Amino acid sequence: MQIGDFHFERSTGVLEGPNGQTQLRPQAADALSCLLRHAPNIASRDQLRKAVWKDEFTVDFDTGLAAIMAELRRAFGDQSRSYIQTVPKRGYRLIAPVSEVRSGDRIRQVLLALGVASALAALALILTYNYWPKQTQQMPARIAVLPFDDLTQSTEDDRFRWLLADDLIATLGRLPESQVAVVARTPVRLLEDRVGQVVEQLQATHVVEGSYEMTSDSKWRVRTTVFDVNDGVIIASLEREADLSQIKQRDELAQQTAAEVVRDLGMDDNSSHD
Repeated sequence: MQIGDFHFERSTGVLEGPNGQTQLRPQAADALSCLLRHAPNIASRDQLRKAVWKDEFTVDFDTGLAAIMAELRRAFGDQSRSYIQTVPKRGYRLIAPVSEVRSGDRIRQVLLALGVASALAALALILTYNYWPKQTQQMPARIAVLPFDDLTQSTEDDRFRWLLADDLIATLGRLPESQVAVVARTPVRLLEDRVGQVVEQLQATHVVEGSYEMTSDSKWRVRTTVFDVNDGVIIASLEREADLSQIKQRDELAQQTAAEVVRDLGMDDNSSHD
């Protein structure tokens, strides 16, 4: 199927555009197929749920669907808003031109472009395109760090909510972009109470959330959880004790957490910390 400047192969889940190919995960490919079936009309939230999750039970449907749409928009690149439209409380719609391209049509397009004299060369290129293994683009994890919850509910200690998040954002931000991409603090802060919008609008693939509380020996117990927004599965869970008033201890806590995140995402942390 041709979607604007992109070609989508339903059987393989590969989306090909001007900047190369992206291998969509099965759930994202199912969602795009559902949008195509209903284009140019709206694919309702219920239709998308049935297409993606079938009869399976999903704990957080809103967050999961938002994550899938975020993945599709990343695959469509900078012009993603010209491809997928969010229809509040109803669903989503493909707004880019959609057409079905048969294999014969693709062959004729190439032959016309290259001319009859290059017909054999074009045919070789087409066979190579269809049957030669292709490299697909692997996108790094995109992480949004939420402010930590203050379980002590103390106004004085409330300052640690964003201090802990900022430390972790800065530490993750020093990693190579090929490993992770970290959402900046300001857009997250604007949406901090609306996780679904953090996922969709900021196109996060993973969310870090945590909490802290005072222990009986006057130390702080900090818990951090990282989960995949697509299925809600927790990929990392840490618990540490530290004196949050000490910058050095907060830095060590952030470095330990970042290392655990990178390891559980299946990446090597080759970065150095100041």
